Order: sequence, then C-alpha cells, then structure tokens
Amino acid sequence: MSSQLLQSELLNLIQESKRKNTDLRNSLSDLRALPSTSEAQITADLVRKPKFADPFILACHSRHAKLAGIGVVCLQRIVASGALPPDRLKDALGGLRETVHLGLDVQLKILQSLPSLLQNYSNTLTGELLGTTIEICATLQGSKTIAVSSTATATLQQLMVSIFERVSTEDKTKSPSDSTTMLSIDGQPVKVGNFAYDALLVLDDLCRLVEGEQLQFLRLKSLAPSFVLELIENILINSDQLFSHHPELTQVLRIRLMPLTVRYFSERHGFSQTVRIARVLLVLLKRHMSLLVEECEMALGLLTHSLEPDGNAPWRRVLCMEIFRGLYAEPGLVRLIYSLYDADEGRKNILKDHMASFVRLASEKPALIGLSNQSTMPSSARHLRSATEEQITLEAGGVAGVIGTTVSSDTNVSGISSQWSTVRTPYIDLLDKSDAPSPPDTYVYSIIITCISTFSEGLAKFILPLTVPDLKQKRKARIATSDQEPDSPIGPGELRRTDSLSRSETSASRKFSIPINPLELEGHAQLPAIKICAGIIETCWPAILATCSTFLYASLDDDFYHNLVRSFQKLAHVAGLLRLSVPRDAFLTTLGKAAIPTDTTNVKVTSSPSSTSLSEAQPNESAEKRKGSRISAKLVTIDTSSLSPESSSGSLNTRNLLCLRALLNLGIALGPTLDQSAWSIILAALRDTDLVIGASSLIASKASTGTTNVGDAGTTSVVDVLKVNLGTEIIAVQSASLKLFQSTSEYASEPFQNILVALLNLADSTQDTAEDDTTDDISGIPGSPQSAKRLGKLHQNYHRVSLTMGRTRMLDEELKFVLDRTSEIARANLERLSSTDEGDRKAWDILAQRLISTTKNKNVSLNLCLKANGVLTDLVFRTMGSPKSNTISVGNGVQRRNLETLKAQIESIYDSELDLSGPQSIALGEIHEQCLEVLKNILEQYAESFDEEWHLVFHLISTVFGKPANTESNQQRKMSATQFSVSPRLMRAAYQSLQLVASDFLALLPPSCLLSLVDSFSSFASQQQDFNISLTTTSFFWNVSDFLQGQIERFSIEDNVDTLVSEKTLADLSRDSDASVSRNSLWLLMLLRIVDITTDERPEIRNSAVRTLLRIFDAYGQQLSPKAWRLCLNRVLFRMVGEIEAKLLEGTSDQEADESGSFKAWIDTTVVTIKGLSDLITNFFEPIVQDEEFDESWERLLRYLRDLNKLGSLKLCEAAFSSLSDILLQVQGTFSKRALSLTWSLWLAGHPSRTEDLLNIDISNQDAALAYLTAFGQIYRLYKDEITKHDVSQILEHLQLLVWNSVSPRYSPDTDRSSKLQALVISCIKTLCQDKDSSQSEIILCLAEFVDSALSRWSPNTDSRRPTFVAFSKDAIDLLNWYIQDFGIKKDIFTNGSVTTALEHLASPVKEKYEWQGKDREPQIWKTSTTASLNILKVVVPYVETHYSESNQSEITRFWKCVVDIARGIVSAKGYEARNLPFSKILADESFDIDAFTKLKTVIIPSLGASMIPDGIRRDFACALLYQSFLYAPLRGDLPTGQIEQNPLHGLYDVRSGRTFDPAPTQRSRMAYLLIDTFCELASISHESHPKSPKRTAESKESSSCAYTSIARSISPYLILRCAVSLRSYIADQPLRGLMPQPTPSRKALLHLLQRMVELRTDPAAVPELPSSVSTFKFAGNEDDQIKHIEWMYPLVVKAVQVAGREKDDGQVLQALGKLLLEMGRSHV
Repeated sequence: MSSQLLQSELLNLIQESKRKNTDLRNSLSDLRALPSTSEAQITADLVRKPKFADPFILACHSRHAKLAGIGVVCLQRIVASGALPPDRLKDALGGLRETVHLGLDVQLKILQSLPSLLQNYSNTLTGELLGTTIEICATLQGSKTIAVSSTATATLQQLMVSIFERVSTEDKTKSPSDSTTMLSIDGQPVKVGNFAYDALLVLDDLCRLVEGEQLQFLRLKSLAPSFVLELIENILINSDQLFSHHPELTQVLRIRLMPLTVRYFSERHGFSQTVRIARVLLVLLKRHMSLLVEECEMALGLLTHSLEPDGNAPWRRVLCMEIFRGLYAEPGLVRLIYSLYDADEGRKNILKDHMASFVRLASEKPALIGLSNQSTMPSSARHLRSATEEQITLEAGGVAGVIGTTVSSDTNVSGISSQWSTVRTPYIDLLDKSDAPSPPDTYVYSIIITCISTFSEGLAKFILPLTVPDLKQKRKARIATSDQEPDSPIGPGELRRTDSLSRSETSASRKFSIPINPLELEGHAQLPAIKICAGIIETCWPAILATCSTFLYASLDDDFYHNLVRSFQKLAHVAGLLRLSVPRDAFLTTLGKAAIPTDTTNVKVTSSPSSTSLSEAQPNESAEKRKGSRISAKLVTIDTSSLSPESSSGSLNTRNLLCLRALLNLGIALGPTLDQSAWSIILAALRDTDLVIGASSLIASKASTGTTNVGDAGTTSVVDVLKVNLGTEIIAVQSASLKLFQSTSEYASEPFQNILVALLNLADSTQDTAEDDTTDDISGIPGSPQSAKRLGKLHQNYHRVSLTMGRTRMLDEELKFVLDRTSEIARANLERLSSTDEGDRKAWDILAQRLISTTKNKNVSLNLCLKANGVLTDLVFRTMGSPKSNTISVGNGVQRRNLETLKAQIESIYDSELDLSGPQSIALGEIHEQCLEVLKNILEQYAESFDEEWHLVFHLISTVFGKPANTESNQQRKMSATQFSVSPRLMRAAYQSLQLVASDFLALLPPSCLLSLVDSFSSFASQQQDFNISLTTTSFFWNVSDFLQGQIERFSIEDNVDTLVSEKTLADLSRDSDASVSRNSLWLLMLLRIVDITTDERPEIRNSAVRTLLRIFDAYGQQLSPKAWRLCLNRVLFRMVGEIEAKLLEGTSDQEADESGSFKAWIDTTVVTIKGLSDLITNFFEPIVQDEEFDESWERLLRYLRDLNKLGSLKLCEAAFSSLSDILLQVQGTFSKRALSLTWSLWLAGHPSRTEDLLNIDISNQDAALAYLTAFGQIYRLYKDEITKHDVSQILEHLQLLVWNSVSPRYSPDTDRSSKLQALVISCIKTLCQDKDSSQSEIILCLAEFVDSALSRWSPNTDSRRPTFVAFSKDAIDLLNWYIQDFGIKKDIFTNGSVTTALEHLASPVKEKYEWQGKDREPQIWKTSTTASLNILKVVVPYVETHYSESNQSEITRFWKCVVDIARGIVSAKGYEARNLPFSKILADESFDIDAFTKLKTVIIPSLGASMIPDGIRRDFACALLYQSFLYAPLRGDLPTGQIEQNPLHGLYDVRSGRTFDPAPTQRSRMAYLLIDTFCELASISHESHPKSPKRTAESKESSSCAYTSIARSISPYLILRCAVSLRSYIADQPLRGLMPQPTPSRKALLHLLQRMVELRTDPAAVPELPSSVSTFKFAGNEDDQIKHIEWMYPLVVKAVQVAGREKDDGQVLQALGKLLLEMGRSHV
C-alpha cells in the first residue's frame, strides 16, 4: 500500500463528503497530514493510529454508493497490508457487512478483503468475528449476480478450508497456556482449542444447515443445502487427517453427518442433493471408515440394497455403483472392508453381499447385455456409423463354420461398449445438474466390470510381489508396469518374477524355483493382510466367478472384454499363488470353457456350474456366509433359451483365443504350483481349441472346394479374412503355448510329472465315452474331486467338437495334439530327460512306454503312429548328449538307455499281434525308418563316445534285413526281411548309419565288428531295393580296404593259401589270433565279396564294383610280391574277368543280343574290366612279369581277349587291343617268343572290320581301329624281325580294310586333316616303307589305292558318317611322292605295272579337278596330285626309258597313255564354268596349270617321241592341246566330226556358215596362248636350241632329233587345223558383222596365230603333204621348204584377204595376212 494511493483515495473521499457528510469531512481534515514514507513504515504508523480507519468505516456505514465504494477499497487495502489495528476488526467487519447490498464493485472488493482477514488476523478472527466473516461471505454467495455469487462461493470454500487448516496449525503449536474449551464426548471430557472449537461449531452448523435445524454458531439464512454439502465435502477432503486426532470432529461425523447421508439415501431426494450426499459418503467411506465402523456398515448395506431394481431410480443405482467403484479403486480399502465386516462374525458380509449383487445385476437383463452362447461384439443401429475398423473386420469374419470373430446380424441387440455404455462425466461428478440425466441402460454393467477389474488389480499388486522376496526395487518396477497393455491378458512375464534366475543358470544348477506361498511367510509384516486377501478370495470367488462368467458370454467390446479377461486372470493367479486350489480350478475351468465356442442350439448357459457344490465344500464358514454363497450360486444360472439364434455363433473368434492365452499365461505363472487336475483343465482347453481350429479349417476347406465347383469366389474372401483376423492371435496362442511347455524345464520332478501325466492322460480322458477321469491310472498323484468334476464339465466342449469334426477324426486330432505338446515339453526338458536320477528316469520311462504303446496300437491311425514314433526318436536323439556335470559312465548309461529304447521300439513292430500286411506294414516300415534315421543322427553326433554300444548299433542296422531280435527263428527273419526290406526308404535309412560308420568311425570299431561290417556292406551292395545304396556301397569297400591296409605292413598271406583257396577258409583265417593273418585274410575275403558284386545285374553297380576292386589293387599293388600278384590275378582278377565273360556269353545266346540293352551293358562292364586289368598289369608289370609262372598267366589273359574278339563287338575289340598295346608298351625284351607269337596271332585274327557288309553305319569303329593299329605298332616293334613279305601283304590288306570300312563319328570331318585312324595308317605304311624294301611294289599299289580314294570311295550320296578321304588322299599322295622321289626305287616297279597304276590313280584328281563335287581346302587334292605326278615322272620317266627292253609294249603304252592323261588333266579345265569360281581363283589355278604344264614338257619332251611309243599316244597328246588352245569353244563344223584323231585336216577349207553372235571367250586365255605357242614350239625345227634341253652326245642327239621329228609329225596337222579354224571363223563371221569390229579376243588370237605362222619354220618331213587343190599353185616340190605349213593356209588366206580388204579398221589383220602371203611368195622366189 503506497501513501500516494491512499492520499488519492482520501482526496476523493473528502471531495464527496463536502457535499454530503459534514462529519466525515471534519474527520478527514484532522488526518490530512499523512507522512509519505515506505510502505512498511506506513503500515506501522497506521497500526498505532486506531482512529485512522474511522473515515473508511464511516464511509461504509454511510450506505452511499461512492463513499462506501471508496471506503471498502481503502479498507481492503488496509486489511491486505495488515495496517488495520486488531481491535478495529469488529468495526471493519461491521462496515463491510453494511455494504454487502451495494454495487458490484463494492461486493467484489468485500470478497477480496475476507481472505486477507483470515490470513493476516487468524489469531484474532475467532468466535463472533469468524461468524460475521462467514455471514458476509454467505450473504454475497446468495447474490443474483453470477460473478459475485461464484466469487463468494469460492471465497467461502477457501474460508472453510482455512478454518480447518488453522486447527492443524494449532495442534502443531499447542502450548499449555493456550485457552481451551472443555467438551464432553461420549461421556469423556475433551479439551478443545479455540480454532478446533470454531471448526467444531462451523461443521456442526453446516450439518444443521443441511438438515434445516436451528444454527448454533453461524448466522446464515440463504445458503443452499447443496452448496453446504459441497462445503462439507471440501472440508472432508482437505482435512481428512484432522478427524483422527479430534474426537469432537469425529463425533460430529458420527451423530450428524453419517445419519444425514444414510437418511438421504433412504429417502427420495432430488438428484442434486443426492449426488452431493453420495460424494460426501464416498469421502467418509474412503477416509474415515475405521472411525465410523458401525455407521459405514449401515451405509454400505444401504448402498448394496439400493442396487436392487425395485423402487430405485436408475440414476440412484448408478450413484451407488460409482461409490463402490471408488471404493474398489483402493485395494487397501477393500481389505479394510473385509477385515472390518466380512472377517467379523458379528457383522454383515459387506464385500460378499456386494459381489452377490453383481451377480444379480449381471443376470437382471440378459438381452440388454447381449447374453448368448458366445461373447460377441456389441451392435446397435445408432452406432453403426461409428463402428471401428476392428468391428467391421469382425463382422466380415462372422461366417458360420469358419474361424473368425462373430457379430450378430440383428442391429437391435444391445451390449456393453465404450461408445454407449459409458458416460463422459460420472454421475457423481455432475454437480451442475439439478435433474438426473437418463443413464445408459448398460452403464451400470460397465461399472461392474470396472469394479471387478480394479478389485483384481489391487489383489494382484499386493500378492504378486510377496512371492518373490528378492530385489524389491525391480519388483516395484514390475508391478508398476504390469498393466501397460490394457488390451491383452496379463503376460507370463507379469505373472512370474522377472528377476529370477535365467533358464541356463537354473538348468546348470538344477535348482528349481517355485513361487513362494505368501501365507507361509511367518513373521512377515504383511501376513495379516495376506490372510485377508486369501479370505477375500475364498469368500468372493463364487460371486466373482458367476459375474464374470455371465459377462464372458455377453456382448462386450474389446476394451471391456480384455479388462474382464485380465481381471479373471489376475484373480486366478492370486488364488494359485495362495494355493487356493478350489477357486483356482474354478477360474481355470471357466476360462477353459470361454476359450471354446459353444454350439448354436438353445442351451442353458451356466457361468459356473460348480459354484453350488464348491460353496458347499466350505464347512468352516458360518451359516450366514454359506447362505450367501448359495444365494450367489443360485443367481449364477441364466436361461438364454429365449434368445434368438442370431445372437450367437459356434465360430472360434479372437475372444476365445484371448481366454486361451490367459489360461496359458496362468499355466506359465503357476506351473510349479499346479497339480494334475489343474493341468488337465488347462491342457484340455488348449486341446479343444486346437481341435476347433482344425475343424474350422476343414469346414473352410470343404466350403472352398464346393464354392470352387460352382464358380463362387466367396470362400476365398473368407480364407483371407481368416488370415487377417486370427493369424496374429493364433500365433500369440502358439507362442504362449510354447512358452508354457518351455517353462516346465524349471519345475522340480514332481510338478513335471504332474503336467507330463496330465498331458499323456489327456488322450485317454477324451477318448473315454463315459467321461471317466483316468488320471490315476498311471500317476500316483491324485487330483481333487472337485477338479475332476469340473474336468467332466469340460467334456461338453469335447462333445461339441466331436459333433463338428466327427468322432474318428476328432480322436485323431486329439492324439495329434497330445503328441505335439509332448514333443514340446520333452524338448524343453532335455536336461532332465538326459539325467539318470531316479525321478528323471521315472519320467523317461513313463514317456517312452506311452509313446511305444501308441506306435503299436492298432486302433491308432497310421499317421499318428508315425508321429508318436517321431516324438520318441527325436527325444532319443536330443538326450544322447549327457550333461556336463555327469560322469562318463553316466553319459554312456544314457546312451545305452536311448539305444535300448530304439531297440525296444523296433522290436515292438515285429509283435505277432500286428497285421504285417497291407497299410499297417507300410506304417510299421516307416516307424522302422524313423528309428534308423535317428540312429544315423546319433552316430553323427555321439559315436565318438561309444564303447560297448557298437553291438547295439550293428543290431539296429541289421534289422533292415529282418533280424530284429536274436530270439527269432530263421522263418521269422526271412518273413520280416521280405516285408520290410522292400522299402527303398527303409534301406536308405539303415544304410546311412552304416555309411557313417565306414567313413568316420572305422578306427573306433572293435575287431569283432569288422567282419560284420564287411558282411553288411556285401548285403547292402547286393540288395535290389535301392540302386544308389548299392552303387555307393561298392565304393565304400575302398574305405574298409584302406583301413585294413593301414594295419598291414606287408601282404603275406600267399604263404598260407594258394590260388584255389575257398571263402570259408578265408573267413576262418580272419578270426585268427595273429593280427597280420586275420587282417590279410579279411582283406582278401573283402576282395572276393567285391568280385561277387561284379556280376550284379545292374550295370552301374557291377561297373562300380569293378572300379573299386581295381582301385584297391592300384593303391596297394606296390605292396604285393610277384607270388602275391599271381594269387590275386588268378584268384581275384581273372576270376572276375571269367565270371563277367561268362555272363556276356550268356547274353549272346539271345537272337536279338545285338539289340539288347542288357547285352550292351555287359559289354560296357567287360570293357571296364579289361581296361582296368590292363592298367593294373601295366602299372605293376615289373613284379608281375617276374613271376616264374607268368607265361601261363599271360596265355590265360590272351585266351580271354581272343574269346572276347570273337563276339565281334567293336567296344570289346577296342578294349582288348588298347589294353594289349598298353601292356606291350612296358615290354623291353622280356617276352618270350612264344608269348609274342601268341600275341601276333591274336592281332591277325582280331581285325575289327573285315567286311563292309557287316558295318553298322550308326556306330563308329574308329576307336577299335585305332586300338588295333596301336597294338600293331607295339607288336611290330617287338616282332618285326619275324614278319615276312607275306605278312606285309596281310598287314597292308588289314590296313586297307581299316580305311575302306571306316565309320567316323558324327561331326568329325576329315577334309582339312586326316582322321586319327587315317594318320595312323599312313604312319604304319611309312614304317613299312622304311623297313620292308622287298615289298615296295605292294606298298606302292596300296598307296595307289589311297591317293584317289576321295574320288573313288566317296560320292555326294555317300553317308556323312563315312569318311571323305580328302585329307587322307593328300597324305597318301605325299607319302607316295616321298616314297618314289625321295626314298627312291628299290625294286622293279615298272614291269609289274605298280608305278603305272600309281600314276593312273594320281591322274584321276588332275583330270576331275572341277568335276569332283567334294569339299576341299588349299592345297587342293588335284594340285597335290599334279605336283606329285610331276615329281614322280621326273624319277620314273628316265627309269622307264631304261627298262623299255625289259617291258612289253602294252605296259609301255599304258604308261605313256597315263602321262598323256596327266597332261590333258593339267591343260584342261572341264566344268569350271559350272562351279562359279571367282575370277581370281581361275587365274590362280591357270597359273598353277601353266607352271605344271611347263614342267611336264621338260619331263616328257622329247621322251614322248620315242619309237617305242605308238603315234596314237602322241596324237592324243596333240588333241589334248588342241581342244584347250581355243579362246572360243569350237562350233559344229569347226572341227572334223569323228575323224580328228585319224584325219584332222579333212575338210580343212570348208567354211561354215557365218554367225552374228559371239559366245563368251574362255577365262583361261593364257593357257590357250601357251598351248598355241607349244604347238609352234613342238612343230618347229629349232628344238636343239631349246634352252632347257640337256646336253646330249652325238648318238643321243640323233635319237633326240628323231624323237622331236616324231613329235612334230604328230603335232603339225593339229597346228594347221588350229590356224584354219580361226581363219575360217573370220571368213564366215566378219562379213556378217557389217561395220562392227571383230571381237577383241578373237582378233588378238587371230593376229597371234598369223604372226606365229609367219615366224614358224617346220621340217618339211614333219608336215603332211599338201592336198591336190593346193598343189596346183606350184608350192610343192621344194624339199627344204620350211613354210609348208603356210602353204596349207594359202586358200584360206586368200579368202581372208578379201574379207579384210573390206574392213575399215586399222588393217592389222590385212597386214598380217599380207605378211603371210609375202612370206609365202618370198620362199618361192
């Protein structure tokens, strides 16, 4: 407060008072001088001046609005600053009271002043002053101005709170000197302080004010009772601790307030007062029940009674329920109620009666809550538009017979939902409502569910932490987070202690944790409270069970349903922890029923059928309590037969699964505490749910099939909805189930046996049509009779499932469930089942015996028998590893126990009672297979630790051959083998174990097992059921051999046995005490067992056996001595060859052997055998050949090879000779002549392709031929000195047959290079060329056949698989060329015609260079042949000339005719036009021919003119040149017809008819000009001046001159004819061309001819005589006339001059003709 503000207010007051109040003005004048200092100083000065406030007080009493307003403002400021003297409080309050009816501003200022008064003047403001203060505030509270009234209300409430707060302060600062007031309370004097007395008076007057009585302290008139009640509530809330220390205040509550509340609830009052009374009562019950025990008992009883529907308005019932909701929200208060009332025999059962009222309320209107056979989602027409997505999904999934949440299709059905079953503001908080709004019809039911939820939550939060005494902080944290997921049941982690030892630690220590029973915590501070909780459960569980059971089948939304299930689960959990088996089992039973959907028929829905009997089972309760229980039980059963069928469905939904999850979580949390009967309840529910899921899936599958048939796709959507809606829930249930069974690993032996026996007996209990409890049949652990009865009730679900699925299928599914869960629980307890402790061994025996009995039960389906066996075998395998803490002996004991269990299981399938035929046999075989498979797995993991267990292993393996037990007779063994060994899978299963032993554990086997191992391998290799097993077994003999050889230093058994030793002898020796003898005998016996397999009917098996045997010898052959090799060869290897050959010969008896696939397979086997045997002999030839009886072994081998060759098989031939060559390759002069002679005879008799008729064009014989030639090479190397000329002829014949009868494989052309066979043939012939000079003619003749084989042996129609011989011909030509030119002529090759024959074959490719249609590459065959011919002629022509005298004429003629053919072939190019060759190719070939012809002339000229050669040969030579000398092909009439060889000049001057077209000239023009020049050259007299002519003697010159003359005599007629043809063509054609010039090629050729004719000088004797027509020109008569050839041309030249004279060209032709005439005239001048 500032002095300036106060002065300003004083000036305003003075100004107003000048006109209206003289007394006030005078008083203010005296106080004008107010010091202006600090605020504290001003306050202190004003306190010392009591009269300073008088002007303001007077202003208030003036009742003038402005003056009073200023006065109130100033008083408010003075009071707020504490400047008002205490003795002026009464005056100030009086002034304020005078102004309460003035304006709004004044009233508000008054209200601002009152709290300051109580704050600053608390010690003074008592008694009357306090009453005045309250009076002022109450007066303003009654103002009609809302702002004033509301402010006054708040101020009054603040004042009331401050009044009672002063009491607390007074109690804390109380001193003996303080004034007190003496009161009498219940006859006892009580001293009360001033503030407490004021509070007492105020509280008492407030109660009087509500009741309408005369007030004793307060002077209030207009205060409303509802507001007074709010004030009382405010006081009770803010001063709750005050009443426990002030009995006077408690007395007011007892005699005033509590009777007031009871009376109000007993009477019919309005909503506004009743709500406030309810709020006051709720506070009294919460805060002061222990002070007001009797009064609260009456009030609580009244509240419970008010819940009855008779005469009670709905809103009153709602208020009562909201009060109880507030009570249940405080767990300690619930315990207090039970301890004060229910636990006291002399008082009412408040808690129990109220729970019973829940039952009555729940069953009051079943249709309203949507009660049906199954819980559904609530549905209402007014709420359809606000339906959540989940509801829509549920509605879509509600298809009968399909797993899905179901919703009624009737939109009028009500239910409990957070959308319409709750209110935004509780009725107890509706203080602003004078009339009660109509509550939702189902609001009261939602409150019931909330009460049960909070009730169970309180019990769980109190009891659960007490079961775990350690780590309190973690326990508190766990409890605080126990309800983090309101939409799901309590998880097992919340129900069980989270700070317990981990599973691994528990397993390692084998200390099992059991939740502590809180009732056994002697000396615990909370033990009384724990007992109270137990009493609450025992007292209230029937009512809670009935209520929850009703709601479990009502229409609830997800939130309510989840809360309900969570509550139920928590109650069951608490009951279980307290070891209250009766309520626990009842809760479990109800949850189990709720987990299964009911059928759709009209039935009585009983929430808890066992409630009556269970309540009667409590004899220690009082009669009254039992009566209450019976009443509760009577209210449990609700008749729902009147409900429509649409209100329920038999489909499994998420709610069923939610209940099941809750049940499973309870099992997880309470597992170690549950007995067998409790486990039966849980497991039965899990089983039934599993069966329902299976049934629904089956129905959906059938519906899908039917829908598909009619083309409806609706079922697809159903399946999709199923996956979307229930997929997650089912996974959650599966996870909880798995967790449940995994948690059993922490159980002690007895609890574990409880769940194990309950699970195994579950199948028996459900199959029993009389619904008998067979729990005690196996287990000695009895269950409670009540639990047995409740279990019987669960069979109702079982029968419903049975009706759905069918009896037989249901039994199968039930047993399948038991087996699946047994597998899970067994896997979770592997450590327990791996122990040999007595308790654990008992559990093993129970489990194993039950599973074995199931597998051989003929009433059980085949699949389930297999499944039971699978569970057992899996358990056997998983428990083979002994715990780390156990000793080795204990571990071996577990292993023996497990193997004996497998043995017992296999032996059980040979029970004579079983039907071993048909499907049962198949199932037993599969069981057998499973046992063998697990044996294999056991060997993989644990075989290294086996000791005495190996005999059991081999016993189990041998069972596959029908030897399950030693006691069986041979007849039974054969029968079993016949029935069970037919399964390839069974055979594979047994073999895998044997395979494992052989590959990894041979070294661990005792010696007595080795022979069994070999016998087992032999049996598996010979069996016919599985091909791969036989194939693999043959290779595994190698492992055994390797192992045995590792124990043998040297093979030395040959001293004890010979080649005739029997297998029985070897078997006896294998048991010899001498390790060396026994191992060697066993090794040799194993080889003989392999030999037995080599004759198996399956090709792959015998081939593999052969390879394995050969591989063994190859690996260990170096250890064998020569004598040992003889033993092995004759006893093992040759026996193998002989037996295979015998099998092969058996196949040849079939007429269709060649076509038989089996015969071919035997051939392949023989090939493998022969080649492998030869490889062995080759690799170990040195020790083998050192044996003194080697020749006999060699002869035996050749005999086998000879017999094989007789079969005519190419493969056998190839194998025989390739093997023979490989062996002979190792021979270095150590063979005897007899051995070589036998070998040579074998070769001569073993030709692979003697005749072409027997060839199979589809089969290549190249390999056989190559092997045959390779063998020849080796034999020839060793035997060539003994080979005669006749033998060479045979060799050449064989080689020729090999080539001619060759069949090449597909896609193997021999155009570019010779095939291997052809190349090898050439190589062999060359070898003969070098070594056998005496056979040169025969070799040349053989090569002659080869050089043109491409032409003679091939045609375009030849099969592509036959060779083309192109490259081979070239190679033969090259070899022939080398043999004659380079190697030289060693023997006469002319007189016998061999060389001529060779040239004839060489001429063929030359003559057909362009007519041959085969493919060729450079250098082409005709070029190669041309070159070779020239080279050979260079050598042969001189050789032939020297042998004319020794030869006959025909041979000479034949030779030179061949030469002429070669010349004709060189100069000719017949057929090149049709080949469409490139011009460059033509030019290149022309160049090659020109060069070749040039070389040929030098070779044959002048030898061609010898007198021994007929003229016809030379004329043929001239004709050959003539035809190729034309640039244009001659036309008809150009050449003499048919007389050209005899009379070429006939009709020389006959000019044919002219032509106007010019054919295309030849592209070989250079060759034509060369031949023209050759004509002139050979006809010329200047041969002696030829530069290439060798120097000759005079005699040779003379003979040479004669030879040239002979040649010229034969050539000149054809030269004249050649020139005449060109002139006649010119004469005939040129006049017809008119002005067109003569074609250039023709013109050039004509000019060239005319020029050469002018230059040519001939021997007159060599030119024919002129005809008579030309001799008339007087040209003849000159014997030295050297132009006689020109004279022959004269008539034609004259005619040509006439034609040429008319031409207008350059005159070259005319000039050339003129030169010709000029030369003619010059010679005759």
